[in-house]
Amino acid sequence: MDIIKDFLMINNQTFKKTISSLKSNWMIIFTGIVYIILNTAIFTVVFSIFRGVLSIFAGIILAIVSASLISNYLYLLYNIINYNRMTFQDFKDGFKYFLRKVYTIFFLLG
Repeated sequence: MDIIKDFLMINNQTFKKTISSLKSNWMIIFTGIVYIILNTAIFTVVFSIFRGVLSIFAGIILAIVSASLISNYLYLLYNIINYNRMTFQDFKDGFKYFLRKVYTIFFLLG
């Protein structure tokens, strides 16, 4: 039964920390929504511009743009979890912080 008590205690502490971080950094929720809208709009624009043989370039551009948006979101989450803050400088730095790792995963899964 100690395992269940430990599990409940850890989840209780994690839930409290999550709620306090979410209260001070509530805009992270809207950031994800904005990134989904931006990604969809960029997909639409790029696929309408690059057709035929140029669709290879469209794929490369879309992979880089999607990877940079995911990188930024992950970097913002990283800063919220570790430092309990999110600044505009973090927002600017996040587009390239995890870019190589995310793009590598895109490449391996694609």
